Amino acid sequence: MIKGEDSVDPIQGEFFASEEIGDLAEILIREAIQNSLDARVDETQIAAEIIISYRFADYSFSDLQAKGMPFEGLAPHLFSENSGLDQKNLPAPSEKIEYLTIEDFGTRGLGGNPEYDDNHSPASFEGRGLYDFFFFWRNIGRSGKKEGIGSWGLGKHVFSAASRINTYFGLTCRVEDSRKLLMGKSILKIHHRNGRKYAPYGYYGRFNNEEFFAYPLEDNQQISSFTEIFHIQRSTEPGLSVIIPFPKIGVAAPGPLVNAILRDYFYPIIRDQLRVRICYKGCDEITINFNTIKAVAREYVTSDEVLLKTLDLAIWSAQLPREDIIVLNTSDLNKSPSVTDIQIPEDVLGVIKNQLEENGKTALRIPIRVKKNDANPDRGEFDICFAQTDLTQRVPAKYIRQGIDIKRANPNKLDVGCIALIEVHDPVLGGLLRISEPPAHDRWEQCNNEDLSKQYDRGSKTIGFVKNAPHELWRLLSRKNTEQNRNFFRDIFYLNTNDIPSGKLQKSNGEKKKKELEETVDPLEPSIRMVRTEKIAGRDTGFVVLPVENATYTPKIIVIKAAYRVPSGNHFSKYSLFDFRFNKAPVKLKTNGSEIIYCENNVLKLKVINENFRIDVTGFDPNRDLVVQVVPTKEENDERQD
Repeated sequence: MIKGEDSVDPIQGEFFASEEIGDLAEILIREAIQNSLDARVDETQIAAEIIISYRFADYSFSDLQAKGMPFEGLAPHLFSENSGLDQKNLPAPSEKIEYLTIEDFGTRGLGGNPEYDDNHSPASFEGRGLYDFFFFWRNIGRSGKKEGIGSWGLGKHVFSAASRINTYFGLTCRVEDSRKLLMGKSILKIHHRNGRKYAPYGYYGRFNNEEFFAYPLEDNQQISSFTEIFHIQRSTEPGLSVIIPFPKIGVAAPGPLVNAILRDYFYPIIRDQLRVRICYKGCDEITINFNTIKAVAREYVTSDEVLLKTLDLAIWSAQLPREDIIVLNTSDLNKSPSVTDIQIPEDVLGVIKNQLEENGKTALRIPIRVKKNDANPDRGEFDICFAQTDLTQRVPAKYIRQGIDIKRANPNKLDVGCIALIEVHDPVLGGLLRISEPPAHDRWEQCNNEDLSKQYDRGSKTIGFVKNAPHELWRLLSRKNTEQNRNFFRDIFYLNTNDIPSGKLQKSNGEKKKKELEETVDPLEPSIRMVRTEKIAGRDTGFVVLPVENATYTPKIIVIKAAYRVPSGNHFSKYSLFDFRFNKAPVKLKTNGSEIIYCENNVLKLKVINENFRIDVTGFDPNRDLVVQVVPTKEENDERQD
């Protein structure tokens, strides 16, 4: 280092704390594919194809330290004092080189003058790809991307972080001039060797008289030798090949990589914007594209029902004709967006309910105001796809911003039995959301976001609208359903039904259908009433079963069955042992004038021994609706249900 130069160790790894955003394999795949999607030659016509290979070279670490080899001069820096590397984990000289390669095709490669060391001149900054090489190799925390998926310029740090020797190589073939350029980079801490202080960043390349400036290698013989050593598949096709020697991530088997690809990039694969091949020596090649993704998912993530159902919903969405998406009313462009302003006319609501009833799915397009501080309000939009499922747990909605999965956009969960996919294709809204994302692109930060407030008017409220819209819309749909299904609550905390109505959203085809519904199910007064059920509110939520005043008969046996309400399907068939159990705390039973003869899970059977009996059942979740079925019988062997 030059005397007087500040001593600053690299800190970019702090932005990728894996405990927050997944393991290193997941982060690596996320960054590599994100770059490739941004670099597609034609974003509307050609898919990016990624080939990921894991192999052992025919050479040892010491073999490649010879003059002219990729690791020439590197080892003394790796083993120097304060290099920042785990010395016990460094490769021995005789260790065979294992490596991971990630090659993209259908992309433009790293364009621009490889000798640039400043993007200020001579060319305009707006030129697409003009500074790709410069930003990839010579910048940390700066990016030339203005419209792409990523934008922070920190993601490429994961390539070195994934290596035990914090080193990676890149071979690019450029669409603009067919030049092939090879470079490498090591990122250590400030370290010392033979009494001399060295900067953290070291390069593999060609050096002239300018001691610290590395030029890429272009010599055909050197590139051919490198290609042979690392079995690079690229010949003259444009794109970028990244080589990570001695990977420290768990890639000995393809499973973790396949898992990461399915979770993070199922959406562009289903939309045929991305195809991935995984090649492991000794294993069959794994191909993931829009034709194979379901089969691959069934093999590698078979236990993840939420992901499998989300894949089904995304495939349905991709095949849905644009005209079949229900477009809600345009929001007021002069007003900041608020979810309370979402209105669904009755006729549109009827269509939505019909779709849910018949297909279990519906797709809505939501317009939204987007305003830059220096411009007039613009109209953005996003889509929400809902699906009714038989899942027994509540899950968060899945948010996709221009092909990338924003994993932690909103952790709040939807109601049981519902999943939602939020898709942002629109560049107007996508630009606002992208600027709110941290380097890992895993969430949208609304507060204390200086870039957002500088560029957008009420950007925080716009983000809040997108995040909360699926929850509010589903509540609106559910509430509407409850209002129309007037008999539903008669079966909650009441008795004697052989047919408990389903929680599915009911069809509503205008007044005629509504009248038919009312005539069909109302009234349902029982011929003989022996018991009544009342709700217990407050801390000990539950119900009480009592005799009907002046009842003709006193029941001998009472069978009680309960379940939490679900938005679709039969409530009792979807009861889960994790909901509650009559015979387990926190549920409490208190009987007077009766004795329990059976109590298991959600079924309770009692023998009545006093006409003034009372059965109290409490301890349920106060945030969920409870459906109770009470069946009294006149005689102990009477199978009738009064």
